[in-house]
Amino acid sequence: MSNPTGVYSNRVLKQKFNHSTDEMSFVWPPIHDSILSKRRNQKRSKVSISTNVNDQTMSPIPISNDSNTER
Repeated sequence: MSNPTGVYSNRVLKQKFNHSTDEMSFVWPPIHDSILSKRRNQKRSKVSISTNVNDQTMSPIPISNDSNTER
């Protein structure tokens, strides 16, 4: 594992659920993939949000003078 967070997570799960090394070799890969996927999605959403904010222009909302308004 090249990711120190992944190593830490692996150890925490192993200790918390009292899994053996064999059990962890079975349980860990899908959990690790899920963690990485969530991290990628969070990075994408941050980039998407910052891009959307930068692309939007600040323009005033036009005020319409409709004759339908009653006084």
